[in-house]
Amino acid sequence: MDTPLYKYILVGCGAIAPRHIREILRTGTLTAVCDTDPERLSEYMTMYHIPGYASFDTLMSAGLTADIVVLCTPNGYHASQSIQAMQQGYHVICEKPMALKSKDAALMLAVAKQTNKSLSIVKQNRFNGSILQLQQWIASGASGQVYSLSMNCLWNRDTHYYTSSTWRGTKELDGGILYTQFSHYIDFLYWIFGEVIEIKSLASNVCHREIIDFDDQGVAILRFESGVLGTIHYSINAFEKNMESSLTVLAEHGSIRIGGLSANTIEYQHKSGSAFSIPDTTTHINQYPNYAGSVSNHHFVYDQVLNGLQSNVYNVQSAYEAMKTVELIERIYALSPLPTGQAGFGGS
Repeated sequence: MDTPLYKYILVGCGAIAPRHIREILRTGTLTAVCDTDPERLSEYMTMYHIPGYASFDTLMSAGLTADIVVLCTPNGYHASQSIQAMQQGYHVICEKPMALKSKDAALMLAVAKQTNKSLSIVKQNRFNGSILQLQQWIASGASGQVYSLSMNCLWNRDTHYYTSSTWRGTKELDGGILYTQFSHYIDFLYWIFGEVIEIKSLASNVCHREIIDFDDQGVAILRFESGVLGTIHYSINAFEKNMESSLTVLAEHGSIRIGGLSANTIEYQHKSGSAFSIPDTTTHINQYPNYAGSVSNHHFVYDQVLNGLQSNVYNVQSAYEAMKTVELIERIYALSPLPTGQAGFGGS
C-alpha cells in the first residue's frame, strides 16, 4: 500500500497493543504513548524512544502534533476518549466495542461529523475470507431469500483472565461478554442481515458468580425486518479453551456453515453456482499469554482507514454499523436480566 506516513498516538498498552504497533510502524510513526500502568508505560517509552503520558487528559492537553489517536483502552472509556480526541483535532481508530451505550455511540458519530474527523471502529473479522464471501453472496442476491441463521460463540475465559486485570468483569468498564468477547460476531448480524425488529433472550451466570458483574452465557432469538429468523448461543464456559465462533445460514439457493475458532473457515456448503473458496485456515488467531482471541486482520483495517484519509472520504457507514452493534447488544441485555442470586460480585 503506497501511503504517506502518518503520525500516531497510542493510548493503552495492553494485550491488543502489539497488533496496532505493527500496523502503526508499517504505515507511519509512533509519536507518543499513554497508559495508566507505570511499568507498561515505561516499557513502551524505552522501546520506541517516545514521550509517555500517565493520563489521557494530560495527553490531550499536551497539544502534540499527530494525525491519529489509536484507542486500546477499556471499553467504558471508548466514547469519552474518542470524543475528546476528535475535538482536539485527531482522527480516531478505536478498538471494539464502539461504546457501552448506544446513546454514547450516537454522540461519537455526531462529534465526528461536527469536527470532520474520521472515526473508525476496529472490526477486523469482517475481512475473514469466509465472512466476506457470505456477505457478498447475500448482498448480491445470489443466495435468494434468506430463511434463517444460527450463531454460536463458545469461548473460554477463566478466573485468571478476569483477575489479571482490574477492569475486566466490571459492568462499568467491561460491560459484558457480548461487548468484549463477541461484538465482532454480533457485528455480522446488522452488516449482513439488516435491522432486527424483535428479540427474546435469556442469560445466566453459572461459573463466574464471584468474579464478574454480568452473565457468562446466554441465548437470544431474533426476527429481522427482512423476515429472517436467527438464534445466538454465546458462552465463555467452553471447557479449558475456545471451542468455536460459527454462523450457519439457510437460504433459498444454498446452505452455508462458517466455523472455526473465529468464523474463519467454511465447514459446510451446498449451494447453487460456484462454490465458495475455502479460506486459508492458517490465518493468525490473536494469541495472548493465557487465552486466544479473534483473527488478526488489523492490516486490512488500517488500509481501509488510510485509504479514506487519502481520499478525504471517511467511512461513516462503518461507524454507524458499529453503533448498531452496540444497540443490538444493549437490547439483548435489557431483555435478559440475570436470575436472582446470579448477579456476580457487584452486579445488579
